[in-house]
Amino acid sequence: MIDKIKNEGFISDCDYCGEQNVPAINIEMLVGDFENLFSIYEPTTHGEHYNYHLQCATDNGNLLEELIQEDWQVFSDETNQNELLFDILNYHRDFEDSLDRHELYSKNSSAFTYVSSSEMWNEFSNSIKRRNRYFPEYDLSNELKMLLHNKKVLFDPNSQFYRARIGRYSVEEMGPPPYDKATSGRVNPRGIPYLYVASDKYTCIAETRPWIGAKVTVATIHANKQLKIIDLSSKEFLSSPFLSDDLSQTIQAQELLNYLAYILTKPIDPSVSDIEYIPTQYLAELIKNLGYDGLKYKSSLGSGVNYVFFYPDMFDIMTTHEFDVTAVGYDYN
Repeated sequence: MIDKIKNEGFISDCDYCGEQNVPAINIEMLVGDFENLFSIYEPTTHGEHYNYHLQCATDNGNLLEELIQEDWQVFSDETNQNELLFDILNYHRDFEDSLDRHELYSKNSSAFTYVSSSEMWNEFSNSIKRRNRYFPEYDLSNELKMLLHNKKVLFDPNSQFYRARIGRYSVEEMGPPPYDKATSGRVNPRGIPYLYVASDKYTCIAETRPWIGAKVTVATIHANKQLKIIDLSSKEFLSSPFLSDDLSQTIQAQELLNYLAYILTKPIDPSVSDIEYIPTQYLAELIKNLGYDGLKYKSSLGSGVNYVFFYPDMFDIMTTHEFDVTAVGYDYN
């Protein structure tokens, strides 16, 4: 927004903060940006944001400029925030349709009827786990396809990764298991072996969940061709509401991607893993079907990240080294 004011504005006195000879812009030039921002808020109403038998509107709603400032820090402290905001939002509105600057507002996402990204994913997960395994009632594939393409990253040939196994193993034994021994994993279905690796030695050892005194073999692995993967290891964060043409859709997309990143690192009880891994296996199959070679996600056991590659023949196992585990750590609450 600062760049827009500098590039499209002019030097003048500001009517809203009192500064003189500063970059300024006519408020009509800001209407589209602020209407987009306004789209993620709505008037605080009984039945949507609170129950008047139990609460007051003031318990859940705020003045619109206070909400926006809390979420985005759009205005300077010297600005008459209420006057500026509603002058912009009411610029193209008739008097009868103008917004009341004293009305209380809430985020759309705080409404009782709002369906969050986590709720959408959980509904989909329950569908493919317990009702329709291969033709789910609640299909997220179209939404996921659009989001995943924006998370593409490339790795050059000779990119280095690490793979660990508990025990002593030769180079030839450090690849994925054969088809008949490939058990169900977080990303791969039973009988379909994928290559699980990590970004560093510590993380790949931690992922094997070794015990004190265990011997662990770590292989250094190089890609033998360029890799195209989906990166779900980092949290999405929108630094400004003015960077999106459809703010509401962008926020929902980021919520879903962040929830998928969480699901990929969530610890699973081994006794129910065959069922609980089905949703993330579906996600991986979708990524594979879109033409990608694998995916990246944060490790919950080590400080690095994990990779799962769908085509093990795209890698060469270079060397192996043995390590003795001398300590392990636990956290509890």
